Amino acid sequence: MAITESSNKIRIKCRQCGRVAAADEFVIDYVYKKAVCPLCVKERLEKQYKQPVAPEAPTEKRKTRCSKCNFEFVYNLSKGTPVRCPYCNFTIKIN
Repeated sequence: MAITESSNKIRIKCRQCGRVAAADEFVIDYVYKKAVCPLCVKERLEKQYKQPVAPEAPTEKRKTRCSKCNFEFVYNLSKGTPVRCPYCNFTIKIN
């Protein structure tokens, strides 16, 4: 009778999920701070990368030129910023 490599692998129970896996497949995970089975790591990575990304609120921005120094910059209409020209510090007047 031949002994195959798969028959003499030691199988242990994962302390995170309780599943049984081969001992040489376990990984020390920095999030769990212990040795876990590959399925725990895979599930954590899937959960981490599949989190929904909240859509950004639309902002009303437009390019504006300073009436004093003619410097071009972006003005946010919804916030009203910047209040002054970033280059010459002249007060901005938007109609």
